Amino acid sequence: MTRAKRTPTVGSNRAQECLSHLSYPGLKMSSFEEATQRFVNSLDDGLGLTILRAILFTCLVAGIFGGYAYSRFRGLDKPEAMEYAQLGRNLASGAGFTTRCIRPLDIRCIEKHSGGAPSADAMPDIRNAPAYAALLAGGFRLAGMETESPEPFKIFGPELKVIVPTGIILSMLTALLVYLTARRLFGGSIAFISVFAYVCTDAVLANSVSGRPVSLLAAIASASVYFAVVSVQTKVEGVSFLRWLIPFAASAGLAGLGVLTGYTMLVFVPVLATFVSLSFVRGRIFAWMLFACISLAVVAPWCLRNHKLTGSMFGSAPYAALHDTILYEGDAVDRSIQAEPGNVLISRALKAKLASRLVNVWENDLQALGSGLAICFFLVSFFHVFDRREVNALRWCIGLGLVMTTIAVAMGDRDMAARLSVFLPFVVIYGAAFFVATTDRIFIEDEWKTVFSGLFVFIVALPAVVNGFALPAQSPYPPYYPPFVSYTSSMLEDDEVMCSDIPWATAWYGNRSSVLLPSTTDEFILLHAEWHNFSGLYITTETSGNSYAGSLADGLYQSWWPVVNRRVPDGFPLRHGISLPPDGHDQLFLTDKIRWPEEEQAELAEDVTDEVRVREETP
Repeated sequence: MTRAKRTPTVGSNRAQECLSHLSYPGLKMSSFEEATQRFVNSLDDGLGLTILRAILFTCLVAGIFGGYAYSRFRGLDKPEAMEYAQLGRNLASGAGFTTRCIRPLDIRCIEKHSGGAPSADAMPDIRNAPAYAALLAGGFRLAGMETESPEPFKIFGPELKVIVPTGIILSMLTALLVYLTARRLFGGSIAFISVFAYVCTDAVLANSVSGRPVSLLAAIASASVYFAVVSVQTKVEGVSFLRWLIPFAASAGLAGLGVLTGYTMLVFVPVLATFVSLSFVRGRIFAWMLFACISLAVVAPWCLRNHKLTGSMFGSAPYAALHDTILYEGDAVDRSIQAEPGNVLISRALKAKLASRLVNVWENDLQALGSGLAICFFLVSFFHVFDRREVNALRWCIGLGLVMTTIAVAMGDRDMAARLSVFLPFVVIYGAAFFVATTDRIFIEDEWKTVFSGLFVFIVALPAVVNGFALPAQSPYPPYYPPFVSYTSSMLEDDEVMCSDIPWATAWYGNRSSVLLPSTTDEFILLHAEWHNFSGLYITTETSGNSYAGSLADGLYQSWWPVVNRRVPDGFPLRHGISLPPDGHDQLFLTDKIRWPEEEQAELAEDVTDEVRVREETP
């Protein structure tokens, strides 16, 4: 005789119901308690576990970036970072997109096109893209920051409270986009390897605290590529029209926003337009043109503004191609108000520069991308065919964009090499994917594959560990010491203008309209007489100790040698000066009159000779 089987589930549920009535007669569990109980149960598996992992991962990444910033950051040391910071402050204060860092070339470009010289108090910026400055302006407003003066041996407040946190947040956002993109292309395991390899790369950590727009460029580029991948994969699945059109438009709009962050991002427009158009069986040309039109529509208002001011869509930025050429030594083209090279000479100079710089960028900058290891696996991955069509198509498009950016970097100034880091998220993703594909071919246990993946991340992170925690942090002085810069700038009145070889620093730390030191003293005197009187001249080791210091004795900059040597020539309008620091000769500040009250009476009683009287004044 067969016995009937019991149903323990029903019985147990009934028992639990009876126990609940016996324990709490007349009471039922509330909806909040039920939701709490479900969340606690999901910590073992489900949404709660996902949220917990996300929180732990975010804290880990934030700790890596925060630890690196605490270990390495001692103040801004890049001219581009200080220039964007002062642009952001001007925007936040309601002055519009104006600059206090003025170059003689920019004065010449505006004067030549509009027929009148621009005002020093409202000098429009015609060199930099606006998006990063606008982001910093929003940060300054949210922080509610007043005008601050740098304090000795302390990091400048706006840098510590706004600029560095902004860079870290943008880098963390890029890391999230790396994870999402890699997961869509290759899966979760490769996504984890990619994001850890990206976060631990020395270039990423350094860019996060540099104050430069590279972190924003990387975030925008990653977001644009992510939405392009979403659009292509959705289009291939054959879903509704809007499902793929919305990410398509988002990718194109972000590509245009990238151009407004850095003009080298122009290469992303044709690259991503080509990638998304390949998903179309018919109408590829229309899709390519639609993508390009959306991107250019975002950029068009800014280009029209520049064209109205200078006659050029990108203002004076293209003149950076003439840096370090046979026509202009260093950045001499920026320092000249009489730069009028012919088209034939420009063509020859650019060809010679490209031939000499391209090899250098390839050997030093490109091969070091991703600590060297990631770029190696990325380049070798071109000999491997992945299973999915869009994965291979994106890799070839990214490779094309990297080649085009390498050429642009070779044609730009010396600081352009950092723009290659914009491609680092995709280099890391494909490098990690090829690494995993290679280890899968080896018949070893999964535990060893995990060990190899950890070794891959460790080798990528090794330069960051050495630079970030083993080596001592470098001070931005010389030439940047904010109290010196603020002190010299404070000697002038609000409507007065100074000239300096570090105008980006005097504009940021001193909030002073400053003109970049011209190539010759004759051009300095010409600007002083015809454009605006200079009330101060601030010269640092940027002139006396840089790579073209030999030109001070015999070359293009030889006319400044007497001034650097504390002896002004006849007819020079500034004849009073002090040295900084007081017991050294690193920096020199000249002015048109005595501006240190405690020595005013003694100075007035003396005759001023050709030799500058150096006063030991401690700021």
